[in-house]
Parts: sequence; structure tokens; C-alpha cells
Amino acid sequence: MMYRSVVVDAARAAEESGAALIIPQWGARLADTVSATITTDMSASVSAAATTAMIAFLQPLVDDVERLKDVVASLKDDVASLKDDVASLKYDMVSTKDDVLKGDTAIKEDINGTIRPDIEVIKQRQATAQRSNAPMHNATRRLGDGIQFEEVPWVDGTFPWGYMHHNNPLPALLTVDAVRNLSTHESYRYYQGYYPGTDDVPDSPIERLNAILKAIGCEFTVDR
Repeated sequence: MMYRSVVVDAARAAEESGAALIIPQWGARLADTVSATITTDMSASVSAAATTAMIAFLQPLVDDVERLKDVVASLKDDVASLKDDVASLKYDMVSTKDDVLKGDTAIKEDINGTIRPDIEVIKQRQATAQRSNAPMHNATRRLGDGIQFEEVPWVDGTFPWGYMHHNNPLPALLTVDAVRNLSTHESYRYYQGYYPGTDDVPDSPIERLNAILKAIGCEFTVDR
């Protein structure tokens, strides 16, 4: 508005001086020309100010983008380093697996070559000792009703109580009644265990049962 007032005042001065009479419409044209010039200068000033303001506004974003570029570059380095670590870990796992397999093979060899035979020897010695001691204990237990019989291993060292025969475990011979109640299949298997190599297993159930009682150290007999 201030620039417009200056232009109007200049036109009036021209009219009062008679310049408008010498050059027709000079005053109006002078006003329009001056106004246009001032408007152009104002637009240029406004544009420059806007540009400066925009630059000032965007500069933090530009700075953030630059910092983000640095972060991305650092992240790429970290990812590359992580890939190297993963590759190294895979190698270590493969190496460890090979060592475990080698160690497992060595352990199996030790078990099969040394430990297992030692265990078998120990079990056989235990069975031998049990075959000697249990019958002596059982001989003093009469019918086994008070203090029960102890387990007497078969000749091959097998402990028969619970031994699976015809998909069923053999019963424990804790008393004379337990021997008397053996089924035909059970008495056959017990007889074969205590008297291996015998071609003819007695057909008589009484004979088989009394032979089993004798084998476990019991001095009593049954007549069914």
C-alpha cells in the first residue's frame, strides 16, 4: 500500500506540473510502470525470502539424511561382519560334530572292547556267587513263608525272576507255593534253566517241580 501511495503521488505531481497535457496519459502510464516495477521487485524479494526460509526448514532434514547414510553404511559393515561370524560358527559346528563323531566312535570301541566284557565278567561272578549262597539261604527257610527264598540264577548266569517267556515274565520263586503254582510252560523253562543240556525234560509236573525246588536249595517236596 505504501508503494501504491508513492506512485499516485508521483502521478498527481506530473499532472499539476502540466506534464500530462504535454504527453497525453503520461501520468497514468507512469503510475502503471512504477507500480509494475515495484511489484516485480517485491515478488523477487518475497521469492528470495521464501527460498531462504525453505532452505532453513529443509536443512535439518538434509543433515538427518546424511547421518542416516552414515548409519546405513555402518549397518552394512555390521551385517558383513555378522555373515563372517555365522560362517565361522558353521565351520566350528561342523568341526565339533566331526570331533563328537570321532569321540563317539572311540567311546563305542571302548564300550565294546573293554567295558562290556568287564561288565559281563562282573555279572557272571555275581551270578556264580549268588548260585552258591542263595541255595544255602533257602535251605534254612523251610517253606519260605516267613523269610522268603532268594533268587538262584540259572547255570548260564541268567537271573530268572521276571525273565520273559512266551511274552510273560516268569514268576519269582519266593515260596514253595510259588513253585507249586508254576504253569506247565513256566516249569519247563525253569527246569531247562537249572538243568541245561538235558535232552529229556520230565513229563511229570511233580517231578519237574521237585527238581526245581532242589535246584534252589529247598529240602521240601510237593505232591501237587
